Amino acid sequence: MTHKELVEIGKRWLWRKCDIVVTELTTGISETPDIIGWKSWKSTLIECKTSRQDFLKDKHKWSRRKPEYGIGNYRYFLILENIIQLNELPEKWGLLEVDKNGKICCVKKPERFEPRLEWERIFLVSCIKRIGQNPPKDMTVRAYKYQTKQRASMGVKEGLK
Repeated sequence: MTHKELVEIGKRWLWRKCDIVVTELTTGISETPDIIGWKSWKSTLIECKTSRQDFLKDKHKWSRRKPEYGIGNYRYFLILENIIQLNELPEKWGLLEVDKNGKICCVKKPERFEPRLEWERIFLVSCIKRIGQNPPKDMTVRAYKYQTKQRASMGVKEGLK
């Protein structure tokens, strides 16, 4: 299974839990998550790893060595079955495994982090700016329109699948 396929599987899994889901968007902050999603007050980050070597390299990332600078209230690794042991996970991280049929199993739930909120805001503003301009072909946008009693409104035109 390729990294791109793993990201697609993880994105579909996170859509069931979040209202906004973004994949592999570079914004200039400390990290480029494979998948990140938001629902109300919480964010969930997923890092996809297709090999043991890729997983082991990940621990050298700046935001892994200094988790207080990372993003995501809840952080998961999404891996192919049996490429790591639970005791190899960074502290507080969760683990999702994908079997050969593409089905996800939650092996370990993560504990809550306090993310670097200003970097999450930068990330979200970057997403909104891109939607307002010319969204990338691979950006998924759900259409909605919301209007408040104070006549403020916000909406996103339906995007590509």
